[in-house]
Amino acid sequence: MLTSQMLRPDELVRIPTPQYALAPIAGLQMQDNAVAIGDQILMRCNRAEWETVERGYVFKDWHVNYYNANPVFLFKPFEEPVAAEAIMGVFEDLARDAARVVTACRLYKTGPLLEPVYTVRFLVTDSIYHRVVGPYQTEYLAMPVDGMTWPLEDNETQDLTLLYDNLKVMEQTEGTEALRAIIDQFNLSHTPTIPNYFSIHVLLTAMEILFDGVPKPFAPKTTRYERALQILRWSEGEGLDPAFEVFYQDQIHSLRNAIHHHALRESNINLDEVKFRMQLSLMMGIHLLMRLHRPEMAAVLTELKQAQGWQDLGPKDLLNMCLDRHASGDPGPLLEVMRLQE
Repeated sequence: MLTSQMLRPDELVRIPTPQYALAPIAGLQMQDNAVAIGDQILMRCNRAEWETVERGYVFKDWHVNYYNANPVFLFKPFEEPVAAEAIMGVFEDLARDAARVVTACRLYKTGPLLEPVYTVRFLVTDSIYHRVVGPYQTEYLAMPVDGMTWPLEDNETQDLTLLYDNLKVMEQTEGTEALRAIIDQFNLSHTPTIPNYFSIHVLLTAMEILFDGVPKPFAPKTTRYERALQILRWSEGEGLDPAFEVFYQDQIHSLRNAIHHHALRESNINLDEVKFRMQLSLMMGIHLLMRLHRPEMAAVLTELKQAQGWQDLGPKDLLNMCLDRHASGDPGPLLEVMRLQE
């Protein structure tokens, strides 16, 4: 039974600290009351707790399933009151850390999530309630009720922590600008509040960044979409749905043309399926590119680059050349990259 279902309407359960900040991860649902993802704490709040910070019944008054919403918050306690001049910094930290958690979730498995920068962030200090409100203030309550959820299972926290920690390293590593741009586009395509045709436009841009731009002297024999398909063949093996093959070989080019001619809105294509197929390829590409960007990888890749004549290639171009060779029937370079990363 959910915590909120065990509460009577006149009961009140407060978060046990007088100074804290909360940022809801809209769509995230979990069974535990609290879990740690890296250095962040996620807490499932019952209705009395978030009513306390909401200071009003903005949701209950108009939705009959009010008690079914058990939002999960990023929770930050403070030992001392937050000074007035530091309040906006707290809100910025909440947005950044929550966005990193959401990115880790999206890179782990698909599902609807919405960052708190779009909804609301709270800070309680010195018995004063502060908030920053986004354009979709109540989505963190409405999405679970509408079935738009991303379930966090008990056995998934360790994998999410690894992803979260890698993302944090990437933010502090030089030369990862392209990777961060791809991740930004990947995240934007998942935003539940934007239409599918715009998400697909964003995904096409991200795929061009990730799977294109290899220097001409190296002359890959495959297109960006063939390399996107190769990464799925590598990750899924024989279990790859044949629909992915059809999409990347026969359909994506006409889809791209429809985007450029603003004809996609009138199309009868299943845009949800299109978006999923593109997101999955990007997800796997981001995973591999994050590994290649690890600071310790530069030295261990030297031998492979020399053997293939790829000394001047950076991580993104190296990934594309490995996928190009994989498509031609030579899985060696890609297998060597994966061996070095173990």
